Amino acid sequence: MTDAACLESDECNPYAAPEEIRGGDEDDHRLSPFERQCLSAGRLFFFWEKLRIAYNVILGLEAAAILAVALSSGNSLGRIVVELVFAGVIANVCFCVGPVINCYVNWLGLRTRIVTWVLFVLGAGFAMFLGLTLLLVTGLEANAEFEGF
Repeated sequence: MTDAACLESDECNPYAAPEEIRGGDEDDHRLSPFERQCLSAGRLFFFWEKLRIAYNVILGLEAAAILAVALSSGNSLGRIVVELVFAGVIANVCFCVGPVINCYVNWLGLRTRIVTWVLFVLGAGFAMFLGLTLLLVTGLEANAEFEGF
């Protein structure tokens, strides 16, 4: 491309706005294999960030139930809130494992939404199990404190 033609088109303009990312860009033959993988991974991580909303709603409902049960069994509000906030932070850090595993599975050739949903359900189920374990442990500690009086 000549200099004059390059100046008139956005193709050579480093300050031009990026093109909109469309669904079929992974098949664009102008992209290198690495660029196609990056595009696919970016879409996958964006999808997982949407799933994070559902994940937090599910665990928030469970946390509300745990809080209600813990308060009715005599635990102090401050202690249980601190434990729930700590557990929520840990749960969201653990959530980050899902998209990473999903990316590796994608890279190995299993490019299907079923894998994403299976990983999400397994991870959310495991986080809920840990929350119920927290409830059980705090319930046992509260019962032990009452028996000591």
